Amino acid sequence: WAHFSAWCEGRGLVALPADPATVALYVAALAETCKPSTITRRLSSISVVHGTSGHPSPTRDPRVQTVTRGVRRQLGTAQTEARPLSIGDL
Repeated sequence: WAHFSAWCEGRGLVALPADPATVALYVAALAETCKPSTITRRLSSISVVHGTSGHPSPTRDPRVQTVTRGVRRQLGTAQTEARPLSIGDL
């Protein structure tokens, strides 16, 4: 939440309640430097803060979901598996 609110403040946008277009812009900006899992975690924080403040979550808006799906498709969401620990390694 701190990252999103600072991002909004730096651009003169309202963080609470956030407009879905603001959140969609935020997701697009995050896509330049963050992995999809980080973006998902930050969207979750935005949703929780809105919910606890009595506002509807902007993350459920179709515009935000469309941008998020596009980012996940572009960046990929597959996680790399770690090599299993062998007896020799122990």
